[in-house]
Amino acid sequence: MKIISSHNVDLTKYGLTGSAYYIRVSPGELEVTIKEILIELSNFSWLAKFNKAYLKKSMEHKAQATCDYLKKSFYDDQNNPLVSSAGEYIVSTLSKRSIVEQLGHLDVPLAELLGRKKVGNPGFDFFTEDIEDHIVSCGESKYVNGVNAYNTSLVQIREFIADKKHYDDIPILQALVEEEALVKMGNDQFGVSVAFSATNISDDDLLDHIARNTHFNELVKDYKIILIAVNMNEESA
Repeated sequence: MKIISSHNVDLTKYGLTGSAYYIRVSPGELEVTIKEILIELSNFSWLAKFNKAYLKKSMEHKAQATCDYLKKSFYDDQNNPLVSSAGEYIVSTLSKRSIVEQLGHLDVPLAELLGRKKVGNPGFDFFTEDIEDHIVSCGESKYVNGVNAYNTSLVQIREFIADKKHYDDIPILQALVEEEALVKMGNDQFGVSVAFSATNISDDDLLDHIARNTHFNELVKDYKIILIAVNMNEESA
């Protein structure tokens, strides 16, 4: 993974107010990246945060089952990587990693490793915690081949907020973030991370498009936003 861009977005340039940060990521060689992601997902060191043996056993069982499933789904019968299957996980994992590296957030395992069933859009894909403000940033990742998928991610985030999905996530985050962050989350104080696959569009053009997006305009009024563009293909969109 290589960080290409990382900076605050000057929203006044677009006639907007609020807070937004932009990160552009290159995943490098996708076959190598998929292998690295599987290794990272298989690191269960976070289980040490659970102080009950039965909880550790339960969480480890769920996480291991998820890892085993992903290993099978990321490759075809000839052991070739399937970007179509792994794409969203690449976007999620690299986005989360880039936020941790660039903004110093606390890392939290992907929601699916924590036992979340990825069926019927149950909730956010990943979380990080701003350790200075104790604010959880709820992330949603979208991979669409040949498209800058920010709109798809923004739409999903707005739907999750409207459905109060962040309340559903509080129990799975209990042992992984500070209690102050959970209290704030329960009072609707949290940030959002908009993670999406990107094409070879320039940063300036991409940010111009996002700044004109209705869903972004609505979200930035009330939430601190982190935008993470992960270069996944070379088509224009």
